[in-house]
Amino acid sequence: MRILFFVTAHNSLSQRVYTALTDPIYGHHISVEYATSAEALIEAAELAKPDIILCPFLTRKVPQEVYEKYLTLIVHPGAPGDAGPSALDWVLMGDTGSSTSAPETLARVASAPLPSKPRSHWAVTVLQAEEEFDKGPVWAWEQFELPQSSEVDGVACATVTKAGLYRAQVTRAALTAVLAALDRIEAASVQRATQDLNAEAASQSPDLPPVPTSHTAGEATPSIEPLNPKFPVDLAPPELAKLSVTLKAPFLGNETHTRPLLRPAERAQACDPRVHSAVVCATTIRAGDSQPGVLVRWLDPRDSPSVQGKNIFVYNAWVEENRLPSWCDDVPVGKIAATRDGAVLVKTADHGISGGYGLWITHVRVPLAKGVSGGLNPKLPAVDGLRSAGLGAAVQNAREWNICGKVVLEQDKRNSGPGARTELGWEKRPGTWQQTWVEFEELRDGGKAAYVYFDYYNGAFMTYQCEQLLRALRWATHPDRGDLKFLVLMGGSYFSNGIALNTVEGSEDPSLEGWKNINAINDVVELVISDSSEPAKRLAQNPKVVDAFKPLFSGPSLAERGIVTVASVRSNVAAGGFAVATAADIVLCSESAVINPHYRGVGLYGSEFHTYSFYERAGEEKARELLRTMLPMSAAEACRLGLVDEVMKGGDADCYVERTKAYVRQLAGERADAISKYRSAPWTRSTSGEIHPTIPLTDLLISNKLATHATFTRPLVSYRHAELSQMLLDFYHQTRSKRFSERRRAFVRKIAPKGTPLRFATHRREDGKLDDEEKDEFDAAEGWAPGTGVEWSWVGLPAPPTDEAWANVHLESPSSESNLEHHTPELSNLKPPRILP
Repeated sequence: MRILFFVTAHNSLSQRVYTALTDPIYGHHISVEYATSAEALIEAAELAKPDIILCPFLTRKVPQEVYEKYLTLIVHPGAPGDAGPSALDWVLMGDTGSSTSAPETLARVASAPLPSKPRSHWAVTVLQAEEEFDKGPVWAWEQFELPQSSEVDGVACATVTKAGLYRAQVTRAALTAVLAALDRIEAASVQRATQDLNAEAASQSPDLPPVPTSHTAGEATPSIEPLNPKFPVDLAPPELAKLSVTLKAPFLGNETHTRPLLRPAERAQACDPRVHSAVVCATTIRAGDSQPGVLVRWLDPRDSPSVQGKNIFVYNAWVEENRLPSWCDDVPVGKIAATRDGAVLVKTADHGISGGYGLWITHVRVPLAKGVSGGLNPKLPAVDGLRSAGLGAAVQNAREWNICGKVVLEQDKRNSGPGARTELGWEKRPGTWQQTWVEFEELRDGGKAAYVYFDYYNGAFMTYQCEQLLRALRWATHPDRGDLKFLVLMGGSYFSNGIALNTVEGSEDPSLEGWKNINAINDVVELVISDSSEPAKRLAQNPKVVDAFKPLFSGPSLAERGIVTVASVRSNVAAGGFAVATAADIVLCSESAVINPHYRGVGLYGSEFHTYSFYERAGEEKARELLRTMLPMSAAEACRLGLVDEVMKGGDADCYVERTKAYVRQLAGERADAISKYRSAPWTRSTSGEIHPTIPLTDLLISNKLATHATFTRPLVSYRHAELSQMLLDFYHQTRSKRFSERRRAFVRKIAPKGTPLRFATHRREDGKLDDEEKDEFDAAEGWAPGTGVEWSWVGLPAPPTDEAWANVHLESPSSESNLEHHTPELSNLKPPRILP
């Protein structure tokens, strides 16, 4: 079919539906139009002349001129009978459907110190666009179980956010319902068309047998024009609107109602740590995350019954289930008691263990001042955001509460013996907020697997988070941890979206922060990619080369120590985050993940060694095409191209954790003669000799990787140098830095686009028109000559080394005790660079 998408933004759900429908298994042609105005939608429909218009994510009304001419389907993230723009917000806030009154429901939620039992199920409905919002005929709907969080004393502790639910259960249900609706419409259109043919034939030749009218979903469709624009919904069996697609059951989640928009200030009625438990506060915040957030005043130290505090939006809340350290005893309820990695811990009213003892908030956003127009302010780590809002006094006396990765002097009898000096590792700490942790598993055939989790807000890797992740990776792979066979990158609710553009936008010097950030994430990739080549060793020991250009780690590489690297992409991934994954020897990816491997949309060339990993895995020509065309990609397509090695079927994020571990266990037990059963990166496939079938398969993969490295004529770090030369242009060149600034600002501040990119709006392509990102001149930098190295002087460095630096340098034997010794330069001390005139 020719399908036209109307979208407010081409978000994760619409991209998942897009990648599925354009897959060869379905083969639909999709064009996309941003809903910038009613006129734009009307014009797009006339240009595209689609069989169907589908609205996977649309917050404005479809013009009557469109839905009266073209069959238009709306994807609503609610069950049949539910209507309103805040469907997910209401259900996650605790709306059980027991009351028809929205104010009464909100009052009940706000008055309860502990949350009530939530709905068991929710659903996504595909309905036909009509005059009234969310009230058209239903073509298909799919229900799913809502995540039932772990309970403390019978009270559910909120762990799911609106965004997390939307990316996972809602998106899967939406795709199921859309596919069912399209099948039903196709079958019904054939039925109507054959009825019309029979009626016409009967009037002309009464003795001819009728054309069969039945059509089973999935069967070849007769060659009949598929759709009538004003298609009658009565041809779909009425029970289809009453029963969900998979369960074939009525809705199991109680009554549904029309609910109004849930505003940020209204949410605050159920989010006051001086009154509500940490669990209730966290539930409320998570119901509005990642947009719009909850607007609160209690983070302002001045807030009291007599003084109104300053408003600020809060995001990403976690319940502290453990009793607070004794040094928090004197902190008043409702005030910040501690900080951790940029987050703040607010002491909450004591409602017992079931309500939690504190509320972690990791991010805040300053609302726009009255009368100020323009985009939103960036979301920042809570400590930084409070200071930028003029509320630094709120954290002035708060103590940093470390739980991992640092040497601390413990003086709290609740945590350890008085005065005990303890080196904290990176194990998971139960009942508290932790964004980076490591799990170990003993393998049946010997050795261990280290699973490294990094659950960073919205998948953005801030500079300090990259540094933290690097420390965790080095700790996990240290010989003290034992005989490690696998290092597995697990990610979190996102795998990674690359550098943190909100933090870059909110910094005093975005160019310098961007430079620090890209170097920090590159350090992580350099550890994972694990260069054991002779050129790398020569470069490391060349006294004429400054440390900034040398490989970061001395001593045996991960490959030389026999460690296979695996990336488990359990959710969506984009830009530099996908490059982090593809640096691993094996990439596993959930079938529902949406992959956007490109950077150009925000005006960046990209780094993270992608010119090695992408090019090796997919071929240079195809990799360049993917980076330039900037289209979302499914896991199946990425697997066909070699960017992903194994697609994990079905399930949620927790299911993919177990499937990853099962894969590692199975691989660990295989022998070399099983290599044809597994896919892995090209650098692990080339062999230098005969395969010994009885050796472990992991040994063969490592042997092949070392053999590949033995053929290198340049160190892998040279790819980093070349990429960073381009990134320096994006950060500091007069034209390209301005472009990055404008695009970053639009992305972070949610500034609505003026039109739809042609790569999506194929109905607007004419006369070979291209998006700016698709043109060669997009990479130009006026006044700059490649190879001069002048761009490095902007950050106080000479030009990167050339071939001579790693050609013939005397090598000393590395110390056997040395383990990935870090040579990273201190980037924070660099002076602000000048801008190229």
